[in-house]
Amino acid sequence: MIIYKDIITGDELLSETYDVTEIDGVIYEVETKRVPESDNIEVNFGGNPSENPDETDTGIESGGGGQDDVKMVYELCKSFQLGEVEDERRKNVPITKGQFDEEFKRYVKKVKAALEKKGTDPAEVKVFTDGVKKHFKRISKNIENCDTFTGSTDDLFEPSGMRVVVDYRDDGMTPYAIIWKHGLEEMKV
Repeated sequence: MIIYKDIITGDELLSETYDVTEIDGVIYEVETKRVPESDNIEVNFGGNPSENPDETDTGIESGGGGQDDVKMVYELCKSFQLGEVEDERRKNVPITKGQFDEEFKRYVKKVKAALEKKGTDPAEVKVFTDGVKKHFKRISKNIENCDTFTGSTDDLFEPSGMRVVVDYRDDGMTPYAIIWKHGLEEMKV
């Protein structure tokens, strides 16, 4: 199996088990879904209604209150223990466009330096830098409507590695993650 690690932090961000679409040789769009955060959820598949009238008949129980008590997370983020980027000074408000833009510029410089240090073909480095310009604008203008995550060892408040951005397809129901291809390195396990 292939695991993809952040080229800056070494954090595992993705594996080949996910449905991935490569866009313009620069980004990966990774299909994900919402799953319960806790693995301690009892799922009832029986056809009988609950004997307790206070429980909703959702088929999911989480300690007393039914489905409303279940915190849902993105499967990709849960699988790789990605931390949601939030700033306690912003009271869990999504990252602003200005903050994302500033952090992303620093990140691009780090990735470019890492690629050059690895001896990556200069033409491939150019694919990255040119592609960043194209896709960054699209992502940045919508960043306040997205969720952002970072690797398990990275600083949640001032990340040095990749920000994994989770957005939704046009249907508003299907989440997908945006991951920069050149910010990853493969590890075979």
